[in-house]
Amino acid sequence: VPYFDGIVGQSGARNYIKELSWHCYSDTGSNSSAAIAARGAEFGVRTVQSECWTTGNTFQALLQDLKNSRNAVWGMGPINANNGYYSVSANGDIVLRDRAKYFRQYYKYVRAGARRISARSSSDGLDPVAFINTDGRYVVVVKAAAAGSFTITNLPAGTYGIYSTTGPDPSSVTAFDVTAPDQTVGASGQLTTS
Repeated sequence: VPYFDGIVGQSGARNYIKELSWHCYSDTGSNSSAAIAARGAEFGVRTVQSECWTTGNTFQALLQDLKNSRNAVWGMGPINANNGYYSVSANGDIVLRDRAKYFRQYYKYVRAGARRISARSSSDGLDPVAFINTDGRYVVVVKAAAAGSFTITNLPAGTYGIYSTTGPDPSSVTAFDVTAPDQTVGASGQLTTS
């Protein structure tokens, strides 16, 4: 934030600023990301976490940054480096890394231009984040600490797909992109799944 403040303080610079971009290495605490979000909102620019090439950069960091930093763009790492999305096997096969499989729950369904909306849980074990895509479709991604059923409320009527990826930790997957039957939500606005 101090760097951004120094730049916008220069005469005429504000006309050229479209985003506040940052890397996670120096301080990934929620206070810094909240300050980044506040400054982005104050100046009407989007926030972008464009580099965080560490093993600690998991979907949990993405979830926190979506909430705290209001990030419009967020990067896990290089495409095929050690901490990247893919690995390339000795025979040339491209393989999605386990850590990236959790990111896919966000990347595949939350589309460019989506608007984040409020989502909260009455359970400490469930951590949701919700969006409305530009086509009007709603997306709710829920980080669940343990298996179990839950109900999402206040959804518009329609048919919803349900997809999950599970594992023992943010870097290991036991079940990837599991598809449950679609559910139709009526006037109640409720969808129950597990």
